[in-house]
Amino acid sequence: MCQKRKRENTQRALGSNKFNYLELSEQIALKTGGLNVSTHLDESAFRIEDYEEGVILSSYCLDRNLNAMFDLWEDILLYFNKQLNQYDRLETLIKGQASAYANSVHESGHTFAMMHSASQYGPVDQMAESLHGLTQVNRMQEIARSENFDDITKKLSQIADHILTKNSLRCALNGEANGLKNGMERLETFLDRLPGSSAKTQQIRFEDANAILKNDFKTGRVKLPSKTHFEMPFDVFYAGQCYQSVPYTHEDYPKLLVLAKLMFNKFLLREVREIGGAYGGGANLRGNLFSFFSYRDPHSVETLKRFDQCVDYFVNGKFTDKDVDEAKLATFQQLDKPKSPGSQGMTQFLHGINDDMRQKNRDRIFACGKQHLINVTEKYLHKKPYAATILGPDNPKFAVDGEFRQMTTEKEIELNDTQLRVSSVLNKDNKNYGKKNLIDGSEETCWNSEAGSSQWIQITPTTPFALSSVAIKFQGGFAAKRFAVECRQADGTFTSTAEFYPDDHGKLQVFRLPTTPLIDQAPFRLTFHDSYDTFGRIIIYLLKIYENK
Repeated sequence: MCQKRKRENTQRALGSNKFNYLELSEQIALKTGGLNVSTHLDESAFRIEDYEEGVILSSYCLDRNLNAMFDLWEDILLYFNKQLNQYDRLETLIKGQASAYANSVHESGHTFAMMHSASQYGPVDQMAESLHGLTQVNRMQEIARSENFDDITKKLSQIADHILTKNSLRCALNGEANGLKNGMERLETFLDRLPGSSAKTQQIRFEDANAILKNDFKTGRVKLPSKTHFEMPFDVFYAGQCYQSVPYTHEDYPKLLVLAKLMFNKFLLREVREIGGAYGGGANLRGNLFSFFSYRDPHSVETLKRFDQCVDYFVNGKFTDKDVDEAKLATFQQLDKPKSPGSQGMTQFLHGINDDMRQKNRDRIFACGKQHLINVTEKYLHKKPYAATILGPDNPKFAVDGEFRQMTTEKEIELNDTQLRVSSVLNKDNKNYGKKNLIDGSEETCWNSEAGSSQWIQITPTTPFALSSVAIKFQGGFAAKRFAVECRQADGTFTSTAEFYPDDHGKLQVFRLPTTPLIDQAPFRLTFHDSYDTFGRIIIYLLKIYENK
């Protein structure tokens, strides 16, 4: 089902009319393969300016659980507003979502970089960045810091009243032939119980983004080409560079699709990953934009230069017909990968792309040759305006380049060993395993605790600050399974203000607090309640703390 305009997933996490949230989770697991809610923002396959915005409700189940699945949806949707009085639960959900958004930046920084770059091109991509990009990360942090959720509750109720109707509803039902009759009948009953009215057939309705968001977009637009650096507490960089391309039905779209594959195979894999040392990198065609990206990259400005070199390489035709054939084969493998039964027909339902349109693009891929790829490189990429975004630590090369807008949201708090206390040191060997190794910047030295649970690091600030993030580099096998940021109270006890669940590896991990507690000159602690080590030891090579700037 596709419904108009919705923020993501609050319904089922609050529970329903018959079940609290724990009971509801159990019922969902027993009767279905999941009840899912997500936003939907889709560009038209015909015009760059047109889009459809909505929310997708999706689920699947066995035939015998069909009625139970629809009963659960009804119990959630029809009584959603009644669940909004659970302030404590709502606060927990919002803070958890804010923390998850913040952590996802470190996990998928290249995606956020590409979204920010894309937002410079048009109102649809600006909307996408607002819904899923750094703008949304910051928005969720602001909401999580709210002390009064009455306004949030009111807005959620208004959104629910607007969305949870059948006024602009489209439905798709997949199943075996002998079960579809019962499915259609139960769907009709479900629709009858929803408020509002609807035509018998709802088609995809694309709206003109330029007409709706024209003024807002012009206000925030940056002249191209543009370069932006978001300073973040990472030890690597994430890059995204975007160019305007064409919609799905344009004759050049399949050529650009093949070009993206060829650029990865022939140039980017070697130059960005193997020579440059990035964990990953490539090119893709998404919507109406052609993008380059790199992931966990030790380089910043140099990688953007490699993207430019890639364009020069292909506009000069430094590849063979055999290379083109291999890229076409890889493109077909992606297009023709098997689909689950529940995904059949969803491309047309969600995006308006039918089999005839898909076949036409397949034929164009077959006909694509070397000269076609040279031509589209020249037409859309070579010396064309672009938007580039890099997420990562400060680097003097940005100032040397002179074209980057510097965006700083956090500032590192400088620490010295007199501000630190630790729960224990292995064999009391402070020289090799002591607290000073947490902040000496060396990858060769570490703090190594004794065995035992609930190890901790205590930090006493010299001036008050608003704690926003903690960055820790554990040793794999000796990371904490769970740790808490704890602030000292007036009576001398420590109370948890945020909890995190690190991964067990040796890379830098950044933990953003859903709220930013004001730390005065009283100590606060990082308490490691559990360890992946059998004996409870914690080993940390690097510790950094940050405040909002």
